[in-house]
Amino acid sequence: MCMKKIYIFLLFNVSITGISLTQNQETYTLENCYRFAEANFPLLQQKDIIDVITEESVKKIGSYWQPQVYINAQATYQSEVTQLPISFPGIEIPLLSKDQYKATLDVNQMIYDGGLVHQQKELQRSGSEIEKQKIEVEIYKLHERINQLYFIILQADKNIELVNNLQKELNNQKQKIKAGIQFGTTSQNSADILDAELIKADMKMIEVRAARESAILMLSKLMGQNVSPSATFSTPAVDFILNDTINVRPEITLFNLQEEHAGLQMLFADAPTLPKLSLFAQGGYGKPGLNFLDDAFSFYYIGGIKLSYPLWTGNAKKYDKNIYNQNIGTTTIYRDNFILNSNIQTSQYTSEIKKLGQLIEKDSELIGLKKKITNSASVQLENGIISANDYVSYLNQETEANINLATHEIQLLAAQLNYMITLGKIK
Repeated sequence: MCMKKIYIFLLFNVSITGISLTQNQETYTLENCYRFAEANFPLLQQKDIIDVITEESVKKIGSYWQPQVYINAQATYQSEVTQLPISFPGIEIPLLSKDQYKATLDVNQMIYDGGLVHQQKELQRSGSEIEKQKIEVEIYKLHERINQLYFIILQADKNIELVNNLQKELNNQKQKIKAGIQFGTTSQNSADILDAELIKADMKMIEVRAARESAILMLSKLMGQNVSPSATFSTPAVDFILNDTINVRPEITLFNLQEEHAGLQMLFADAPTLPKLSLFAQGGYGKPGLNFLDDAFSFYYIGGIKLSYPLWTGNAKKYDKNIYNQNIGTTTIYRDNFILNSNIQTSQYTSEIKKLGQLIEKDSELIGLKKKITNSASVQLENGIISANDYVSYLNQETEANINLATHEIQLLAAQLNYMITLGKIK
């Protein structure tokens, strides 16, 4: 394979999802990369805001149980007043004034609300848990972006190693060619061919390093860390279990919370139609007082207990329950669809993992053979049996085999991580 094709392999970027990163001085691992990115994730601060809003909302709902106190004042003028339709000789029955005044202090205390306040609190807390879980879903998706950049860096590191090996081999062979030129056994053309290949290798090293630095820069921004271009990145060890099919993605938890929320709404639909019992008291000052025949300002009070039991609400409860029941059904559909898509993805990764395992075995066998051929070609070049072009061709084939092995190993690791992250096993 020509050098151009080899360089295409060297630029191969793996498209994956799943890895972890820790930092120890200038060495990073997958797990701590996740932690840095999570801590730097703007939406994470929203969870604290949600907690504060929830706490205040629950307090507000609970205030329904506190005594309700009102001050009322009223002044009226009416066209008629109540009169007794009788008269007695010598007795004058006073007439009420058409202008009347009243100022009251009203106190109401709920003693039974049919579970309304409790259900409202539960709904508020449930809704807050849903909002926080949505943030967890976004954080987990952030892992996929970290994974992609991390694997690009790992691929670049391996490519840099392979290019270094290629440069060393070419330089070693170049020194041998120079010795042959001095003794007249090798032509300058062979040295020129090797010099051209070294220039190509230098150009490719520039491209690979640039790709690595670009990935590190993007990773730095996600993590909120100043990652040095000279930092090293550890290859993660994946606790891979092929037959593990239990899905614990944060989306599953979100669906469960939404289903529970709809169930709470079903219970809440009954609360407004249940009986409510409260105490009330009223103290007032007005003209007339409770004795409407006494046309004078006076103090008065009244107290008692009040029962309220709605007998008919226009089928509102029935319609609400139908809506909430449909919400439960919709959530179930979305969850089943998500699990189906996840199962399809894991099936694809399973096939990919098996294929890559077989390819890696063949890569190792091929590299052994290609190395023997290259070593033999090196001796033949020194003895003038083959040309520099022939040697470079054999060296390129060996390099290609090494590239394939490195690429397949990283692809295998990526597929294993993708399998686990699809099931929510990478935290």
